[in-house]
Amino acid sequence: MSSKKAINIIVATSTNYGIGYDNKMCWHIPEELKHFKRITTAREDIKKRNCVIMGKNTWYSLPKRPLVDRINIIISSADYEKISCEVSDSKDNIKVFKNIEEAFAYVEESDEIESAFIIGGAQLYNECLDKYIDKIKYMYMTIVYDKKYECNKFIAADVIFNNFKFEKKDVYNSELKYITMKGYNKGISYPRDEPAD
Repeated sequence: MSSKKAINIIVATSTNYGIGYDNKMCWHIPEELKHFKRITTAREDIKKRNCVIMGKNTWYSLPKRPLVDRINIIISSADYEKISCEVSDSKDNIKVFKNIEEAFAYVEESDEIESAFIIGGAQLYNECLDKYIDKIKYMYMTIVYDKKYECNKFIAADVIFNNFKFEKKDVYNSELKYITMKGYNKGISYPRDEPAD
């Protein structure tokens, strides 16, 4: 059963679908970071905000946290109490949940949230692709190909390409560094209303 609100995945990968090395990104491309911010902050209703959903390692890897102009949702069962205490001063902008089901329920019930974006890491991406593919509306994917990167964290590319359709009109090639693509879930049968991006 698909979600009423748009729950999306946004990911940047190497050419072999690596997303990082030991919880760090392997590349730093300012234009791609701007693309990430533009997609995850764009909304139609200015009274609402989008949210970004991440695991604890992604949270701790952010150079500046929380990500501004978005509700930051952190998933951690093992460190739930610890992270909740660390972010207690920023409760309006940061939420902590023990699992992805709780986060999805919060997104669905919140009047404040327009769209949700799963932003990593590998465990969370792959859990969503494995167990919650029916909830994911759009896949925003960047493939960085300016050079080979050594990665030890990967996303399930076969699941992505089997379940999401990428159209040529939604592919952008940036100066031989990376391409960005937007795909829609083939299993969701409602009209493809375009999100503000």
